Amino acid sequence: MILSTYPALKYRYRKSLFYRGFFYSNGYGADELYYIPISEYEEINNKLGTGISLATIGIIYFDKGDDDRALDYYNRSLEIRKNIQDELGIAHSLSCIGTVYGEQGDLDKSKDYCIRALKIREEMGAKSAAGTSYSNLGAMFWFTGDYEKALDYLFIALQIDEELDNKSHMAIVLINIANTFADIEEYEKAIGYYTRSLKIREKLNDRHSAGHLLMFLYNTYKKMGKAYDLNDIYKFLEEGEFLDETCNYTLFELLEDTSYLKTAYKQVKEKTDNLEPDVAAKFLNYPIPSAIVEEWEKVK
Repeated sequence: MILSTYPALKYRYRKSLFYRGFFYSNGYGADELYYIPISEYEEINNKLGTGISLATIGIIYFDKGDDDRALDYYNRSLEIRKNIQDELGIAHSLSCIGTVYGEQGDLDKSKDYCIRALKIREEMGAKSAAGTSYSNLGAMFWFTGDYEKALDYLFIALQIDEELDNKSHMAIVLINIANTFADIEEYEKAIGYYTRSLKIREKLNDRHSAGHLLMFLYNTYKKMGKAYDLNDIYKFLEEGEFLDETCNYTLFELLEDTSYLKTAYKQVKEKTDNLEPDVAAKFLNYPIPSAIVEEWEKVK
């Protein structure tokens, strides 16, 4: 699943295909980097600045994989933003909280927060931010198997990105659209959207993101009986980036290497072990986790 949460200096992958905004910390930890600004904001009672700083620290902890601390900072920023009626700030905090829950596998809770953020952004006329919300929701609907609704949301996000010429985010949306078409076996359409995204990534000189994209593109080629060069995939894998269960399952299908399936299964199990039983059961019924478990049962 590919989500986008916050405009930042650079995009990178954190634990999965969820896109995260990442601020360089110059080697310092989040508390060290932002302790002084928050203190200064609090000293002069600048609640707007305090809310922004708290949310930024949450982003850093989330990018590092510390979901609990990220949620703590996001919720603290949300309360401050509510107190000063900073509507766009409220929407940002809601969106960030929703992304954490999405990463954890609680998609219902994630959708709720993202829909609340979208409503505010639309009411405030924040077009770019609304596009992010549409994209996030579309990605979640894709993951849960609601493909028609996924495409509805994703095409709205794409239209917004095209109007604003937001190429970096457009590339994210195009991958999600392509993934959706691939899952409903409209492979030619999927290839078209993957290719559009790849061209944007190449123009932006974003080789890392292009490497993730190629996994999906080549797996679609394989299903269609088209030729592809696995050397591109092996070069990407040499970078040693962390891959989520979706990526590992895609690599299993593409390379027919059960080590990727094993990793994908462990990731699914780790995620569901940390969820409430009813939420875990629902997660396991989504198309990708369900396929991973089913395939693992065949080979274990």
